[in-house]
Amino acid sequence: MPGRIGVDYVSALAIDPHTPATLYAGACGTAVKSTDGGDTWIAANTGLPTSVASVIAIDPITSGTLYAGTGSGVFKSTDAGSSWTPFNTGLATTNVGTLAIDPTAPGTLYAGTHEGAVCKSTDSAGSWHATGLEGGPICGDGVQCSGEGCDDGNLVDGDGCAANCTLESDVAFNLVPGVVDLPGIATRTSGTVIHGDFLSIPLPFSGSQVLTIGTERDGHIPVVIKAAAVHLARVPVGANLGCACPRAVAAKTCGGTVLEADGMTPSPDTARMGSSARTMTRKASAAIRRRYA
Repeated sequence: MPGRIGVDYVSALAIDPHTPATLYAGACGTAVKSTDGGDTWIAANTGLPTSVASVIAIDPITSGTLYAGTGSGVFKSTDAGSSWTPFNTGLATTNVGTLAIDPTAPGTLYAGTHEGAVCKSTDSAGSWHATGLEGGPICGDGVQCSGEGCDDGNLVDGDGCAANCTLESDVAFNLVPGVVDLPGIATRTSGTVIHGDFLSIPLPFSGSQVLTIGTERDGHIPVVIKAAAVHLARVPVGANLGCACPRAVAAKTCGGTVLEADGMTPSPDTARMGSSARTMTRKASAAIRRRYA
């Protein structure tokens, strides 16, 4: 109906070269037309897809013939926008962002795609063929193109759209409980070994974790383990932790505060043992972070 038609945003504008008061505007999922210099607008989208009309081109000789480049390909109208029909035979991809018409031979058109390719038609969009400029989708540019499952404008894994522009899914599983097989962890079970200055401590793991996995593309499958998705049970170390004095000195304890034989005087080895313990703690923390960060 005549009047003002609200759209989210205007993505294309074209003026009839023979009747300048006639304008066409492309928007998200629609196209509109004005015949009074933009004062009023009517819908002109019958047959158009719901994707954005990025460009509208008008035949320079027969101005009732229009072309629209959309995310679903090239659409053509021969009745001044009243109805549209797809013309995509031979297009390399259908995410068309630009259109150009040869002003001296209107049957020749060029279509540029968001993947960086240019296709050409010499029969008024009846068929298309590739030109010397061939491109491909640019992952991470924020424009989802043919061959991409998603494109959120970044190259970060783990946010639902992987860095290779494929959709991610979560796969949960339980760890195979770790089994101590001194001096380490049994094969095909979960755990790690912390090596200190004086001790090697096997740490068996049990619990669950979630893998965030994308889809294979160009030989690469992105996999992310999020720290918040790793759930480990308490790690038993007491039964596997040994302690030995590094020097042959009389002592009441080994580990913690080392005392001389009288049970009261701190041994000179106390500082050395404390330093070793701190070193082992740092190494254990670092190893766990590397494995499950």
